[in-house]
Amino acid sequence: MKQRFITLDIIRGIALFGILLINIPAYVTVTESNLLPSMSAGTTIDLFITVLVEKKFYAMFSFLFGVGFYIFATNAEQKGKKPLRLYI
Repeated sequence: MKQRFITLDIIRGIALFGILLINIPAYVTVTESNLLPSMSAGTTIDLFITVLVEKKFYAMFSFLFGVGFYIFATNAEQKGKKPLRLYI
């Protein structure tokens, strides 16, 4: 059985929710409707999403990407395989 990192899974879930928040304006643009009039550019909600959400989740996803590489490499080394070969 593979070992799961519960904390890492929780962070991934939060990051996925953040991506959903980041993409709400794009979804509204695609549907071309004014379902969320408060999401227009320059509003308080738009500023909140840009500063406190979008920028933080870019860093979070970068971190998760690096952790995933580390876990992959460590597991490969424990099995006696060469991680660089597996990456290629």
